[in-house]
Amino acid sequence: MAAEMPFTHFPARTRLETAIQWERLLSSKDLDVAQPSGDFEQLRWSHVFAYAGPSCYYSHHSAGDAVLYFRPSLDAGQQGSVAPFDSGSLEEPTPKLKPWAERSLAERWAFLQAESHPLAGWRARFQEWLTYCYEDPARYLETLPDRYAAATPDRTRPPDLLEHNGPEGVRKYGAGNCADRRAWIWEVRFESPVSFREIKALHVARDRVRAALDLMSRLHVFSGVNIEVIALPRGVDASADTLYEDSGRALRRLVGP
Repeated sequence: MAAEMPFTHFPARTRLETAIQWERLLSSKDLDVAQPSGDFEQLRWSHVFAYAGPSCYYSHHSAGDAVLYFRPSLDAGQQGSVAPFDSGSLEEPTPKLKPWAERSLAERWAFLQAESHPLAGWRARFQEWLTYCYEDPARYLETLPDRYAAATPDRTRPPDLLEHNGPEGVRKYGAGNCADRRAWIWEVRFESPVSFREIKALHVARDRVRAALDLMSRLHVFSGVNIEVIALPRGVDASADTLYEDSGRALRRLVGP
Protein backbone atom coordinates (compact mmCIF):
# COMPACT_ATOMS: atom_id res chain seq x y z
CA MET A 1 0.00 0.00 0.00
CA ALA A 2 2.80 2.44 0.81
CA ALA A 3 4.46 1.84 -2.56
CA GLU A 4 1.27 2.31 -4.62
CA MET A 5 -0.41 5.15 -2.72
CA PRO A 6 -1.48 7.95 -5.12
CA PHE A 7 -1.40 11.64 -4.22
CA THR A 8 -4.85 13.06 -3.52
CA HIS A 9 -5.78 16.67 -4.31
CA PHE A 10 -9.18 18.34 -3.91
CA PRO A 11 -9.59 21.70 -5.74
CA ALA A 12 -11.85 22.92 -2.97
CA ARG A 13 -12.99 26.24 -4.37
CA THR A 14 -13.05 25.35 -8.07
CA ARG A 15 -15.44 23.28 -10.18
CA LEU A 16 -13.95 20.57 -12.37
CA GLU A 17 -14.81 22.39 -15.61
CA THR A 18 -12.51 25.22 -14.54
CA ALA A 19 -9.85 23.25 -12.69
CA ILE A 20 -9.21 20.84 -15.56
CA GLN A 21 -8.17 23.75 -17.81
CA TRP A 22 -5.25 24.66 -15.55
CA GLU A 23 -3.19 21.73 -16.95
CA ARG A 24 -1.11 21.75 -13.76
CA LEU A 25 -1.25 22.71 -10.09
CA LEU A 26 0.80 25.77 -9.20
CA SER A 27 1.86 27.20 -5.87
CA SER A 28 1.14 30.83 -5.04
CA LYS A 29 4.84 31.45 -5.58
CA ASP A 30 4.59 30.11 -9.13
CA LEU A 31 1.56 32.36 -9.67
CA ASP A 32 3.71 35.40 -8.75
CA VAL A 33 1.74 36.12 -5.59
CA ALA A 34 3.74 38.36 -3.27
CA GLN A 35 5.75 36.44 -0.67
CA PRO A 36 4.06 36.61 2.74
CA SER A 37 5.70 36.90 6.13
CA GLY A 38 5.54 34.08 8.65
CA ASP A 39 6.82 30.53 8.45
CA PHE A 40 3.48 28.77 7.94
CA GLU A 41 2.36 31.36 5.40
CA GLN A 42 5.56 30.92 3.38
CA LEU A 43 5.16 27.14 3.46
CA ARG A 44 1.67 27.48 1.93
CA TRP A 45 2.92 30.06 -0.57
CA SER A 46 5.81 27.99 -1.91
CA HIS A 47 4.30 24.47 -2.22
CA VAL A 48 1.57 22.46 -3.90
CA PHE A 49 -0.21 20.35 -1.28
CA ALA A 50 -1.70 16.86 -1.50
CA TYR A 51 -2.52 13.95 0.79
CA ALA A 52 -1.03 10.48 0.58
CA GLY A 53 -4.36 9.05 1.65
CA PRO A 54 -8.06 9.96 1.69
CA SER A 55 -9.39 13.35 0.63
CA CYS A 56 -9.62 14.82 4.13
CA TYR A 57 -9.98 18.47 3.14
CA TYR A 58 -12.89 20.23 4.82
CA SER A 59 -14.33 23.72 4.55
CA HIS A 60 -17.79 25.19 5.06
CA HIS A 61 -17.23 27.22 1.89
CA SER A 62 -16.04 24.45 -0.43
CA ALA A 63 -17.39 24.50 -4.00
CA GLY A 64 -15.24 21.68 -5.37
CA ASP A 65 -16.95 18.78 -7.13
CA ALA A 66 -14.07 16.40 -7.97
CA VAL A 67 -10.96 14.81 -6.48
CA LEU A 68 -7.76 14.35 -8.48
CA TYR A 69 -5.61 11.29 -7.78
CA PHE A 70 -2.04 11.63 -9.07
CA ARG A 71 0.17 8.69 -9.99
CA PRO A 72 2.53 7.32 -7.31
CA SER A 73 5.43 7.99 -9.69
CA LEU A 74 4.81 11.74 -9.37
CA ASP A 75 7.33 11.97 -6.53
CA ALA A 76 10.21 10.73 -8.71
CA GLY A 77 12.70 13.56 -9.04
CA GLN A 78 10.45 16.03 -7.21
CA GLN A 79 11.65 18.19 -4.34
CA GLY A 80 9.47 18.70 -1.31
CA SER A 81 8.58 17.37 2.11
CA VAL A 82 6.03 15.25 3.96
CA ALA A 83 4.55 15.09 7.45
CA PRO A 84 2.35 12.42 9.13
CA PHE A 85 -0.39 14.98 9.92
CA ASP A 86 -1.98 18.02 8.31
CA SER A 87 0.17 21.10 8.89
CA GLY A 88 -2.89 23.36 8.70
CA SER A 89 -3.99 22.05 12.10
CA LEU A 90 -1.05 23.94 13.62
CA GLU A 91 -1.81 27.27 11.95
CA GLU A 92 -3.56 30.39 13.14
CA PRO A 93 -6.17 31.62 13.76
CA THR A 94 -7.57 28.44 15.35
CA PRO A 95 -4.98 25.66 15.58
CA LYS A 96 -6.59 22.30 16.36
CA LEU A 97 -3.75 19.82 16.85
CA LYS A 98 -3.54 19.15 20.58
CA PRO A 99 -1.60 19.61 22.79
CA TRP A 100 0.45 21.90 20.53
CA ALA A 101 -2.52 24.16 19.79
CA GLU A 102 -1.97 26.02 23.07
CA ARG A 103 1.75 26.51 22.47
CA SER A 104 3.47 29.46 20.85
CA LEU A 105 3.65 29.82 17.08
CA ALA A 106 7.40 29.26 17.21
CA GLU A 107 6.94 25.99 19.14
CA ARG A 108 4.30 24.80 16.68
CA TRP A 109 6.59 25.55 13.75
CA ALA A 110 9.50 23.76 15.45
CA PHE A 111 7.27 20.72 16.00
CA LEU A 112 6.27 20.65 12.34
CA GLN A 113 9.89 20.89 11.25
CA ALA A 114 10.91 18.10 13.61
CA GLU A 115 8.17 15.77 12.30
CA SER A 116 8.65 16.57 8.59
CA HIS A 117 10.84 14.55 6.22
CA PRO A 118 12.24 15.12 2.73
CA LEU A 119 10.12 13.84 -0.14
CA ALA A 120 13.04 11.70 -1.31
CA GLY A 121 12.70 8.25 0.24
CA TRP A 122 9.49 9.14 2.06
CA ARG A 123 7.65 5.91 1.13
CA ALA A 124 9.94 3.78 3.30
CA ARG A 125 9.11 6.05 6.26
CA PHE A 126 5.42 5.87 5.34
CA GLN A 127 5.49 2.07 5.29
CA GLU A 128 7.25 1.90 8.66
CA TRP A 129 4.72 4.37 10.11
CA LEU A 130 1.76 2.34 8.81
CA THR A 131 3.00 -0.91 10.31
CA TYR A 132 3.83 0.78 13.63
CA CYS A 133 0.60 2.76 13.99
CA TYR A 134 -1.89 0.11 12.82
CA GLU A 135 -2.28 -3.55 13.63
CA ASP A 136 -4.09 -3.62 10.26
CA PRO A 137 -2.53 -0.90 8.03
CA ALA A 138 -5.48 -1.11 5.64
CA ARG A 139 -7.47 0.85 8.24
CA TYR A 140 -5.48 3.92 7.23
CA LEU A 141 -7.90 4.20 4.29
CA GLU A 142 -10.95 4.28 6.55
CA THR A 143 -13.28 7.24 5.84
CA LEU A 144 -16.14 7.04 8.31
CA PRO A 145 -18.60 9.97 8.25
CA ASP A 146 -17.43 10.74 11.80
CA ARG A 147 -14.07 12.30 10.95
CA TYR A 148 -12.91 12.08 14.57
CA ALA A 149 -13.39 8.31 14.70
CA ALA A 150 -12.16 7.49 11.19
CA ALA A 151 -8.89 5.55 10.87
CA THR A 152 -7.95 6.00 14.54
CA PRO A 153 -4.49 4.42 14.92
CA ASP A 154 -3.60 1.85 17.56
CA ARG A 155 -0.60 3.99 18.48
CA THR A 156 1.12 7.13 17.18
CA ARG A 157 4.46 8.90 17.21
CA PRO A 158 4.48 11.01 19.24
CA PRO A 159 1.84 9.36 21.47
CA ASP A 160 0.38 12.79 22.32
CA LEU A 161 -1.33 12.84 18.90
CA LEU A 162 -3.57 9.91 19.78
CA GLU A 163 -4.07 11.00 23.40
CA HIS A 164 -5.31 14.50 22.52
CA ASN A 165 -7.01 14.22 19.12
CA GLY A 166 -9.63 12.06 17.42
CA PRO A 167 -12.02 10.25 19.81
CA GLU A 168 -9.84 10.91 22.87
CA GLY A 169 -9.59 14.59 21.96
CA VAL A 170 -13.36 14.89 21.61
CA ARG A 171 -13.79 13.36 25.08
CA LYS A 172 -11.26 15.76 26.59
CA TYR A 173 -11.96 18.98 24.71
CA GLY A 174 -15.20 18.57 22.78
CA ALA A 175 -15.86 18.31 19.06
CA GLY A 176 -14.37 21.20 17.12
CA ASN A 177 -11.65 21.81 19.69
CA CYS A 178 -9.12 19.20 18.58
CA ALA A 179 -7.87 17.66 15.34
CA ASP A 180 -9.94 15.06 13.50
CA ARG A 181 -8.87 12.41 10.93
CA ARG A 182 -6.23 14.89 9.73
CA ALA A 183 -4.16 14.23 12.86
CA TRP A 184 -3.04 11.00 11.14
CA ILE A 185 -3.08 11.72 7.42
CA TRP A 186 0.19 12.06 5.49
CA GLU A 187 0.56 15.51 3.94
CA VAL A 188 2.79 15.88 0.89
CA ARG A 189 4.24 19.23 -0.20
CA PHE A 190 5.69 19.65 -3.71
CA GLU A 191 8.05 22.52 -4.50
CA SER A 192 7.41 22.33 -8.27
CA PRO A 193 4.22 22.50 -10.37
CA VAL A 194 2.26 19.25 -10.61
CA SER A 195 1.33 18.40 -14.20
CA PHE A 196 -2.13 17.03 -14.96
CA ARG A 197 -0.39 14.50 -17.19
CA GLU A 198 0.32 12.73 -13.88
CA ILE A 199 -3.37 12.29 -13.04
CA LYS A 200 -4.22 8.64 -12.46
CA ALA A 201 -7.95 9.03 -11.74
CA LEU A 202 -10.76 11.54 -11.34
CA HIS A 203 -13.46 11.11 -8.68
CA VAL A 204 -16.81 12.70 -9.57
CA ALA A 205 -20.56 12.34 -9.11
CA ARG A 206 -22.05 9.51 -11.16
CA ASP A 207 -24.02 11.90 -13.37
CA ARG A 208 -20.80 13.79 -14.17
CA VAL A 209 -18.77 10.83 -15.48
CA ARG A 210 -19.56 11.43 -19.14
CA ALA A 211 -18.86 15.16 -18.79
CA ALA A 212 -15.52 14.41 -17.09
CA LEU A 213 -14.51 12.06 -19.90
CA ASP A 214 -15.52 14.67 -22.45
CA LEU A 215 -13.50 17.37 -20.70
CA MET A 216 -10.39 15.22 -20.75
CA SER A 217 -10.78 14.20 -24.38
CA ARG A 218 -10.84 17.86 -25.46
CA LEU A 219 -7.63 18.81 -23.68
CA HIS A 220 -4.29 18.34 -25.40
CA VAL A 221 -2.56 17.74 -22.06
CA PHE A 222 -4.32 14.37 -21.73
CA SER A 223 -3.33 13.09 -25.18
CA GLY A 224 -2.19 9.49 -24.78
CA VAL A 225 -2.79 9.50 -21.01
CA ASN A 226 -5.09 6.81 -19.60
CA ILE A 227 -7.14 8.29 -16.75
CA GLU A 228 -9.72 6.33 -14.79
CA VAL A 229 -12.96 8.02 -13.76
CA ILE A 230 -14.41 6.83 -10.45
CA ALA A 231 -18.05 7.60 -9.72
CA LEU A 232 -19.68 8.34 -6.38
CA PRO A 233 -22.56 6.04 -5.44
CA ARG A 234 -25.75 6.56 -7.41
CA GLY A 235 -27.79 9.56 -6.27
CA VAL A 236 -24.93 11.11 -4.24
CA ASP A 237 -23.91 14.69 -5.08
CA ALA A 238 -20.23 15.62 -5.06
CA SER A 239 -19.07 17.69 -2.08
CA ALA A 240 -16.10 17.81 0.28
CA ASP A 241 -17.92 15.39 2.61
CA THR A 242 -19.20 12.86 0.08
CA LEU A 243 -15.91 12.75 -1.81
CA TYR A 244 -14.06 12.27 1.48
CA GLU A 245 -16.38 9.43 2.55
CA ASP A 246 -15.93 7.64 -0.79
CA SER A 247 -12.21 8.34 -1.18
CA GLY A 248 -11.25 5.35 0.96
CA ARG A 249 -13.06 3.06 -1.47
CA ALA A 250 -11.51 4.87 -4.43
CA LEU A 251 -8.01 4.49 -3.01
CA ARG A 252 -8.49 0.79 -2.29
CA ARG A 253 -9.46 0.41 -5.94
CA LEU A 254 -6.40 2.35 -7.11
CA VAL A 255 -3.91 0.77 -4.73
CA GLY A 256 -5.13 -2.76 -5.32
CA PRO A 257 -4.75 -5.83 -3.11
